[in-house]
Amino acid sequence: TLRTLFPYTTLFRSYTSNNFAQFQSLDLSKEIALINPKRTPLLSFLLQNAKSVKAISNIVNWYEETLNTTAISTSKEGGDAPADVQDATALLTNLTELLTGTAKVSNTAQASTIVGVDDLMAKEVSKKLTLLKYATEDRIWLGAKAIATSTVGQKMNGLLNLINASNIVTATGSVLVKADFESMLKKMYDAQTSDSMICFISDTDKLAVNGFYSPQYFAKDLFLGFTCDKYHSEYGDVTFVLTPSLSVAKSVVVVNPDYLELKVLQDAQAIDLAITGDSISKMVKWEGCLTLGNSKAGAKVVLV
Repeated sequence: TLRTLFPYTTLFRSYTSNNFAQFQSLDLSKEIALINPKRTPLLSFLLQNAKSVKAISNIVNWYEETLNTTAISTSKEGGDAPADVQDATALLTNLTELLTGTAKVSNTAQASTIVGVDDLMAKEVSKKLTLLKYATEDRIWLGAKAIATSTVGQKMNGLLNLINASNIVTATGSVLVKADFESMLKKMYDAQTSDSMICFISDTDKLAVNGFYSPQYFAKDLFLGFTCDKYHSEYGDVTFVLTPSLSVAKSVVVVNPDYLELKVLQDAQAIDLAITGDSISKMVKWEGCLTLGNSKAGAKVVLV
């Protein structure tokens, strides 16, 4: 349908080229939060639930503490205080990734009347903004951290690469089975991070989950305004969200969203570029990365 092919149709009407001041930028962070949440569920969740915070550098660091369970012990009556037992602390790092695209139209096309399009440049910017959000969603899932080279900018680690190695379950085959799925949930339970769990999953793997349980085990829940399944397990309640970005990842992910943050160095914006001929150009861009405050607040099954 036209709505599927052009999800930006109603968005580009919210602003026109008159909103642009030459060589200045237009903040599009509110617009990008609303674009197609079903295609971009993780990014939309972060943007719509105040989990986007300002980064202060293109290198993002955070500390992860692991409680030392030997810190409390049985003491004798009248005995001295026990020696201090320190918790383990690890410094974790991610890199921001700069994503850009350019919308360009000729002055002739911009001045022409097109049926159904009042402002061609605004429409082109909206198209690029949609693609920018799609690319950002893919990066915060699938990204692999890499430093910049002479030809390529630095890249972030996505959620798949932020999960602790001890919380990764290697599947017994190429199709998700109940034992592997519940082993993943147990990883969260053992790490004491299962109080809130969202399972991001491809449509194919969700069909496999549907075969594990009778329909009465599932309830319905709302996620970003659309309906999804919710399952009560021995390890906690799990909300399932279909995630197109995972269709090629061969992974099923469960995460406690309380530990997720989107660190944004440059908000989504459109910048008016210098005129070099008989055309006008705008660049859309966004820069940031994902953090998982506790690397054991996520777990995944990797299908072989």
